[in-house]
Amino acid sequence: MKRNHLVLGTTCLTTLLLAGAASAGGLDTPNVGPAESSPVSLSPAAVYWNPGMLGFLEEPALLVGGDLVLGHVSYTRNRRATYQRSDSLDFALPLDAADIDASKTGEAPEATANPVVVQPTVFLAVPISDTGLALGFGIYAPYGAQAEYPEDGAQRWQLQRANIATVNFTPTLSFRFNEHVAIGAGASYVLGFAEQAKIQDFAALDDVGRAISNPPISQDNDFGADAPPGVRELDTMARPVVIREALAKAWTFHFGVAVRPTEDTRFGVTYQHKVDMEFEGKFTLDMDDDYFTQDLAAQGLQFPARVRGDATIAFPLPSALMFGIGFDVDELSVDLSVRYAFWSMVERFDVTLSSPELAQPDVGLGPESKVALPRDWKDTYDLTAIFSLPLSRSVRLGWHLGYMSGASPDATIDASSPDGDRLVLGATLDLGVSDAFHLITDLELQRVDTREVTASAYDLANGTYDLLLFTAGLHGQFVF
Repeated sequence: MKRNHLVLGTTCLTTLLLAGAASAGGLDTPNVGPAESSPVSLSPAAVYWNPGMLGFLEEPALLVGGDLVLGHVSYTRNRRATYQRSDSLDFALPLDAADIDASKTGEAPEATANPVVVQPTVFLAVPISDTGLALGFGIYAPYGAQAEYPEDGAQRWQLQRANIATVNFTPTLSFRFNEHVAIGAGASYVLGFAEQAKIQDFAALDDVGRAISNPPISQDNDFGADAPPGVRELDTMARPVVIREALAKAWTFHFGVAVRPTEDTRFGVTYQHKVDMEFEGKFTLDMDDDYFTQDLAAQGLQFPARVRGDATIAFPLPSALMFGIGFDVDELSVDLSVRYAFWSMVERFDVTLSSPELAQPDVGLGPESKVALPRDWKDTYDLTAIFSLPLSRSVRLGWHLGYMSGASPDATIDASSPDGDRLVLGATLDLGVSDAFHLITDLELQRVDTREVTASAYDLANGTYDLLLFTAGLHGQFVF
C-alpha cells in the first residue's frame, strides 16, 4: 500500500475529459470558412486550407463570418451482459441469484443531445505587389464538440455534458516563384477550452480494487480495468465528477504547395502538424457516500464529501495531409480533395490530478497522481467533391458531396464520441453584391450512418448510435 501514485479519483478524471475530447472524427468541426473551401480554392480561407494558394491572390481580401451548427445525437443502450442490483455491495463474482437485476438487460430508454454551436471565422490575405509575397492571418476553430445529455440517462457513465473547443490564431506567409508555383506556411497559436461532467464507475479503476482488497481494508473484489459487468454500475461506486475552466495553450504549424499549370487547372497539397494540448483546470469529485466518507475511517481511508483540486490533461490532436485538384470545364468549376488525419498517433492520454484533499497517508495515498489512459483510434480520410456554376453575372451556385470515415472502433465508441462513417451534402450561394463585396451562404447536412455496436469492451456502450449535423453558414468577403 506504500504507493504514492495511488489516487482514487485519477482515472475517473482522465476518462471524463478525454472520452469526449478525443472523439476522433467527431471532434472535427463541420467547416472552416465557407463550405466551398478546399486546398485549391482561391480565397482568404487558404490561410487554413493551403497557404500556398495565397500567392495567387491579386488583391487584398477579408473574409468574415461563421457557421451555426445544429446537431441531433441519439444513443440507445443495449445491455447484453448480466448486472446486479445497483444498491448492492457485492464487489466480487459469482453473484447470488437474488442480487441479479433482471431489469438491467436489453434496450434502455434513448438518450439524446441537441447541440447548438456558433463557429466564427476571420481570414485576411494581403498580397504585396510585384514581390510574389502574400501575408495572411486567420482566426478559426478546427476542433470542437458540445453536448448535453440527460443527467440520469443510460449514457451517464460516458458523458452527461461537454463543451470543448480549440481556436487557432494563425499568421501565414506565401511566396509565388512564378505564375505557376507558390508555397506558403503558417504558425498557429492554439487556445483550447474544456468543461465536462459524467458519472465515473470506480469499479473500473485498478487502484480502487487494490486499495480495498489489500490490508487493512481486505475486501474481496473484481474491480479494475477488466472488471466484469456484474460488478459495475453500483450506486456506491458511481461517483459524479466535473472538470471546469480547463485551458490549453499550444503552438503548431502547417505549410502548403500550390501549382497552377494553366489558368483552368489547380493542384494543392497541405500538411498540418499535430498539436500537443495540455489542459489545466479545476475538478470536483463527489465522494459523498458513507463507504468513502466514514465506513473505512478506522482503516485509514476517509475522503471529504467533495474533493476539489487542479487537473492537467495532455493529449495530441493529429497531423493531417490534404490533397486537392481543381479544374474548369467551360463555366463549371470542379474541386476534388482528400484529407487524411493521423488519429492513430494518439496512443494515450496523460493526466495529473493534484489536491491535498486526495492525500490519505495512512494507506499511502499522496496528493498527486499521474496516469496514462491508452486509446485505439484509427486514421480517417475525407473525400469531397465541390462543383460551382454561374447563374448570372453576379450569382454563383455551388454544391458539394462528401464522405468521412470514422475513427472509433466498436470496442471504444461511446456516447461521448458517437463517431462513424459520414455522408455530407451541401449547397453554396455566392452573391456578388458589388465588385468589392461578396455574400456567401452555405447549407450543409452531415449524417452518420446508424451504427449498431455489439462488441463494446465489457458491455460498456453496446447499442445504437445516430448523429445528424446541420450547418448554416454566412460569410462576407471584402476586396480592397
